[in-house]
Amino acid sequence: MIWAALRGWSANEQRAVFQPAAVSAFLMCLPVFAASGMFIAQTLRLFVIGLPCLLIGNALGWSLYGRLDETVFRKMVLWLLLASDLGMLVISH
Repeated sequence: MIWAALRGWSANEQRAVFQPAAVSAFLMCLPVFAASGMFIAQTLRLFVIGLPCLLIGNALGWSLYGRLDETVFRKMVLWLLLASDLGMLVISH
């Protein structure tokens, strides 16, 4: 996302590239984990937790998307990335 922002991609371009890729990657994890033997009870539990988050995030994104100008969109993306990274740091310690 930061790379796309530095390249000057519009909100439409960023969304067109990253949303389908992120959703596809998430949804492909379950069959790939099952085929590779990585599918365990905890994997299913995390998938069940993650799927509603994915759906809620997509719904929220679709509802806000047309209402944000380019500047607000870029700022929101960067703040959400920061929050996500901070969350991962907190969880990992």
